[in-house]
Amino acid sequence: MLIGILIGALLACGLLWLAQILFQDAVSRPGPVFNVATWFLTGLARCVGTAGYFCGNKLLKGHLLSAILFSLTFSLYAIVGCLHYAPRWLQVPTLTYVLLLITLACWTLSGITFAADRWRIPIVLLLGIWLLITAQLPNTDHFYRTKTPDDPRSEGCFPDTPNPAEVLLASKSPKSFWWLPREAAFRPRHGRHAC
Repeated sequence: MLIGILIGALLACGLLWLAQILFQDAVSRPGPVFNVATWFLTGLARCVGTAGYFCGNKLLKGHLLSAILFSLTFSLYAIVGCLHYAPRWLQVPTLTYVLLLITLACWTLSGITFAADRWRIPIVLLLGIWLLITAQLPNTDHFYRTKTPDDPRSEGCFPDTPNPAEVLLASKSPKSFWWLPREAAFRPRHGRHAC
């Protein structure tokens, strides 16, 4: 477990280091990362207004860093998701999925909060609407199909299992069924004798 914690800490440091390198590269000499982030944030600014995203015609650096960290986290989440289908020795623990999903949700919700703040829309309201919509979709939950012994389709599903009295009798210990009435302890079940 300690090895997993160390590997996770090293990967988190590596992710932040990569984000810093991409950010410094994009700020010092605008290239493809800067152009993609600017294109995305310009499109977003057309919808919600340029206040808070641009200072004049220049993109604010905090948004670029947030976009880079969101992209790296999403990419890592997708890679870890693909590792689910890899050989057993390459698979990662479930906690990794959960922590990456929480990190991705933090980046997404903070971005939506900043964009929706112009109209004073609380993020909790948007999150509640999202949960209400997904609760109405039929394929979001898993249901176990069950059968009852009376169902004709359940032939062979319910083997003739012993009741607790039969289990106690099978232990061959006379003290193990002292609490049962004598007729219950020695009653045959389904045509079989208990002993």
